[in-house]
Amino acid sequence: MKSLTLGAAPDNDLVIDAPGVAPLHARARLDVEGYLWIDETDPAHPVRICRNGHWLRVRRGTVCAGDEIRLADAPVDLPALSSALGDRARLRSARLTAARHRASTDSAPAPAARVARDPVTGEIREVTPSDKLNEAHKDKHP
Repeated sequence: MKSLTLGAAPDNDLVIDAPGVAPLHARARLDVEGYLWIDETDPAHPVRICRNGHWLRVRRGTVCAGDEIRLADAPVDLPALSSALGDRARLRSARLTAARHRASTDSAPAPAARVARDPVTGEIREVTPSDKLNEAHKDKHP
């Protein structure tokens, strides 16, 4: 598997000289199928990917077509990165990986509220995941 180093130090394969970028910020690599992955080298220096309009903090993740990558606040040139990895570099479809990669997000949308009808009164109310846990706890421990 071919890999590249990204960061502010001049000995990196892809030098990104910008504020907040660590000397060795991340590694980019190809898996056995040729798909591009990016790995954070230090949790103090985040790697962020914008996928489908949502910024994700990625410790280790695959890069999809249409993604934007940032090391700290510095953008990474995705075409330059994939060409530096060679002709074998491929990008996944964002649609196929959306369900697989639920990394910790900076702007995660709140879970959608669900509604339920009270079986006794017939009232309709919002149900949150904690309500379900509380009801399960009451059933087990009256």
